[in-house]
Amino acid sequence: MSGGSTDYCGALIYGTFEKIRQDTARLGFGDPVGMMRVPSGEAAREIKEGMEEGYLHTKR
Repeated sequence: MSGGSTDYCGALIYGTFEKIRQDTARLGFGDPVGMMRVPSGEAAREIKEGMEEGYLHTKR
C-alpha cells in the first residue's frame, strides 16, 4: 500500500498525533486511558485510526 495519499496521511498523522503517540508509548500502545482524554467520539475514532496507521508505519 504505497502512494501519495499514504505518504500524505503518514506525514499528517505523524505531525498531529506525535504527542499522543508518545503518551501511548509510555502507557502501552492502544491503552484506553489515553483515549479518555479525547472529548468527542469522532476525535477519538480519528486518533485511534491515526495511531493504528502510525503504528503500522513504524513496524514496517
